Amino acid sequence: MKLARLELKLEHLAGSIMEDEFTGYQLLRLVRQNKVWKADNNAIYDSILYPLAKAWSYTVDRARKDKKEDEERYGIEPWRYPWIYYFFPIVVTSGQLFVVDVSDGDPQVSEAKWAKIRRSFNSEDLKCDLRADIVSFDHWEEYLESRVVRIIDGAADALTRNLHLFDPEWLLSNLGEPEAEDEFYDWLNGFREAKSQNA
Repeated sequence: MKLARLELKLEHLAGSIMEDEFTGYQLLRLVRQNKVWKADNNAIYDSILYPLAKAWSYTVDRARKDKKEDEERYGIEPWRYPWIYYFFPIVVTSGQLFVVDVSDGDPQVSEAKWAKIRRSFNSEDLKCDLRADIVSFDHWEEYLESRVVRIIDGAADALTRNLHLFDPEWLLSNLGEPEAEDEFYDWLNGFREAKSQNA
C-alpha cells in the first residue's frame, strides 16, 4: 500500500512547499560598504542555513525513530494507521526580502513577502536536501495563513474525504478480496472488535 501522504497527494496541497513556484538556491544579504551596496553571503551558511538544516534533519530522523518505536511497542501496522508529519523550516528576516531570478539570463529583481529556498548538504555529518521558506517579518501572519494553516486545513480535508481508505469493511465491499488476505483479515477482525467495544 502506498504511503498515505503519497496516496492522498498531501505534499501537493495548496500552500505546500512542494508546489511548482520559484525556488532560490542562494541566500544573500545586502550590506553597505563605503557607500556601496554589496550582495554578501558571509556567515549566512554557517550561522543560518547549516544550523537550520541540522535541526530539520534531526527532527525528521527523530520523528521516524519515534514512529518506528511506537509501531513496534504497540504492534501498529504502518499501512493500517498512517502517520503524517509536517515540518516547516523557516527563516524570518526583519528586513525587506527580494527575489532575483536569473533563469532567463537577465536578472529579474522583485520584492517578495516570502520565498522558497533549496539547499543541498553533503558533508560527513550532514547529508540532506533542505527546503525552507524565507519570510519577511512584516508579512509573518499572512504567511502563516497562506502557507502553514492552508496546508494543515487541506490535509485535514483530504483525510476526512478519504477516511474510507482506512476502513477495511469499505475496502472489502468496494474493492474485493486483497492479495495479502491473512494480514487484511487480522486488520478487519480487529477493526470489527474495536467497533463492537465502542458501540
